[in-house]
Amino acid sequence: MSLSRIGRDSTCGKSPPLAKSLPSHLRCQAPSQVWSLMKRTFAVICFALTTSLFTSAPPAIAKQNSDRHLPQSVICQGSPRDPTATRSSALPGHTRSTSEYSITDKKKIYIASKGSRIYGDRGVTLSISKGISHTISGEVTGTVSVEAGVLFAQASASLAVSVGGSVTTSSSHSGTWTVTTKVGWLEVGTKNGYSFKWTKFHYRAPCTKVIEGKGTGKAVAKNAAVYYKHS
Repeated sequence: MSLSRIGRDSTCGKSPPLAKSLPSHLRCQAPSQVWSLMKRTFAVICFALTTSLFTSAPPAIAKQNSDRHLPQSVICQGSPRDPTATRSSALPGHTRSTSEYSITDKKKIYIASKGSRIYGDRGVTLSISKGISHTISGEVTGTVSVEAGVLFAQASASLAVSVGGSVTTSSSHSGTWTVTTKVGWLEVGTKNGYSFKWTKFHYRAPCTKVIEGKGTGKAVAKNAAVYYKHS
């Protein structure tokens, strides 16, 4: 055996198979030193990959963040209520505001209790007796489906009157009326009803008002007084 072979074997020993992939100046390290170096290298690679994943969000997550609904004041800066304002701009990464409702053309109206009307000929006395409760209901119509409870809450704030979709009359009331025409009718209702128009909308960056839907509504004031109406 040559001296060069003996020197190489005594210095390097039998290195692990993976050590052959290391640079030549590292191959003659002790096996434990080689293994320690490989573990440190692997840890550095894992750290780099983890950092990359957290700093660059996948497209799906980025889109989700950009689609978050924010207040109009965030989407429209400068002059939130004026979509034509020259200073209006949107914050980067956000596309639209939360949906809102506007209530217009508010009027106080009479609303009847459906199914409460009774008829009679001339001279007949019509009577709605005690002991029977009647439900007086509002309604919502429009071009899109809306949550009635949310719309009535918005209407209450706009009307400064607490309104809802329906109210049940007290069973302690009664009413009578004698028909004076060829055919007449008597029914239960309330004069504490309200009609209005509603619009659902949001703002899209940079401050463009987008109409989602519109329609009409009728609401009844809570604790509305009973009113007997006849023909």
